Order: sequence, then C-alpha cells, then structure tokens
Amino acid sequence: HWETGVDKAFIRLLAEAYLEVTNNQQSDNIIFEEELLDGYIARTNKNASADATIDFGLNQEGEPWTKKAVQNNNKKYIGINTNNLTINNDIVNRIVNQLNESNAKSLNIAGMGIYNMLSVTQQQIDNYVYELLNAVLNSPNLATKIEIIRTGGQTGFDEAGAKAGVKLGIPTKILAPKGWTFRVSEKQFNDIYKPLGVQGKKVKNDYDISDKSLFID
Repeated sequence: HWETGVDKAFIRLLAEAYLEVTNNQQSDNIIFEEELLDGYIARTNKNASADATIDFGLNQEGEPWTKKAVQNNNKKYIGINTNNLTINNDIVNRIVNQLNESNAKSLNIAGMGIYNMLSVTQQQIDNYVYELLNAVLNSPNLATKIEIIRTGGQTGFDEAGAKAGVKLGIPTKILAPKGWTFRVSEKQFNDIYKPLGVQGKKVKNDYDISDKSLFID
C-alpha cells in the first residue's frame, strides 16, 4: 500500500524488493495476521510482547504509547530518535547491549508512519532501518540470535522493519489492525487512493483505510 500507489499490495512490494513469495497470507519468511479487536492499541500491545522493541520516534527517542505497551509487557524498550537518519558505532553498540540484556529472540519494530515523516521518503527509511538492523543483528557482540521480527502493518518504520526482516532472511510477522487498517496523510488519500475509489475515514488531518486487498493482492 504505500507511497507509490502502484505497488500498493504490501506482499507484492516485499516480493519485488527481496524475494519471490506466493500471493497469500503466508510464505516461508513472512506472515500477515489481522488483529481481532478494533483500533490500534490491541495490535500495539500484542506486538509489544516481543522480547524487545525498537521504537523510532519523531523528535524524541520513541513514542510514549509504544513505550507504555512494552513496559506493560515487562519487555525491553529501545527508543531511537529519527531526527538524523545516520548509523554509527555508538547506536549499534547501544542496541546490541540492550538486546543482550534481555536475551531477546523476538524483536518488534515500531515507529512513525511516513505521513508524519515530512522530510524523508519511505525509501530513505527503508534503507536506514535495513542498514541499522543489518549492523545490529550481524554484530559479533550480539549474544542471542533474533528468530522473528514483528511489525504493526503501517507505513514508515513498520513497513521498513518488515522489509528489512525479509531481506535479512528472518521470519517476519505483520500484525495489522482489525480491518487491515492503515493510515495515510490527507494528501496521499486524495492523490492516490480516492481516485481509485478507495473509501477512507478522516482522522484529524489523516485518513484511515481499511481494505485487505491493499495489504494482500
């Protein structure tokens, strides 16, 4: 679904970028699931049950609602400030050390949607998250191998985390909100989805779209 409007099916986007998968909800490396409860919170809480969460915040290290969900699950929270999408040894070593502290085998990738990241593109976020996770998960100092990556089925860092997991050969689960809902900016909705006849629900300055075909084509 996402920035281009052409490769709107998430599974096809992943396939084109990284590997050949079948057009259903499960392949060897990626699983799509729909949350049964309404809203975004239930999905966030379930993803936050991973051993550790890396949360990419806007103008701050992570976002408060994700941090609260992780803490409620008594899991490791790792907040990252996305103001400067650069990778250095300090960031990599900090994440590795925090993963080691929790002996993490499962990792949740959370963060801002592309509609909030006005100064960068989805491709830039994809590249950043892949390079960061590649450095962290292949670090010789990482004590425990990550066996599964989870994301919440949104644009921005959720999408980038899923792509990175597949590219790194790690089983990846996307838990989408009920109705396969994802959020886009008003401009994205008017420019991309409305002309296609897609219905959306206005939420403040954005739109929520609930359409399974835009997740799985």
